[in-house]
Amino acid sequence: MKCTIVCEDFEGSKKRTMDPLLTVKDVAAILNVHPNTVYEKTRKTDIPSVRTCSTRIRFKEREIKEWIDKRSQKALPHVEQLPEFHLDLEDYDRIFLKGGKSAVKERTRRRWNYGFGSIILRKTTEGRDRWSIDYRDRGKRIREVVKDAQTRGEALVALQHRVAESFRRIQSIRGDDMKQDS
Repeated sequence: MKCTIVCEDFEGSKKRTMDPLLTVKDVAAILNVHPNTVYEKTRKTDIPSVRTCSTRIRFKEREIKEWIDKRSQKALPHVEQLPEFHLDLEDYDRIFLKGGKSAVKERTRRRWNYGFGSIILRKTTEGRDRWSIDYRDRGKRIREVVKDAQTRGEALVALQHRVAESFRRIQSIRGDDMKQDS
């Protein structure tokens, strides 16, 4: 429940509006935590709060927004400003490929092992190339066919996207755990 309190001063001519006050349930919903977590943080004076009637706890909406902003991790501004560069597949392999190019002759190679996953080339019964990727997501091994991939470069892009999605999921889970721990 949000409420706005209007006070008249002794002359009755001036009115001031106070910030909307939030309940423990409101703040718990905003933070996506259990209300007991809000009570605990209030007891530890981690969250700015106001006591009314000596037992009720209320929160000023503006202070809660500022508290969240202060503790939120902002995206790194310099990441968006990085120059875009392109490596051809041979240079990329020289940097990231495990075992190097001398491990297997390039013409007979059917599996490319990178540090973050693998690309596998198989022939279908019709004789067409089928590209697959192999990577780990939260400790579970995932192997999937990359549909419509015509080249190893396209399969590599798909592998990079899948690994990045997995990493983002893991980081968001860890971030949620850290929020509930603190």
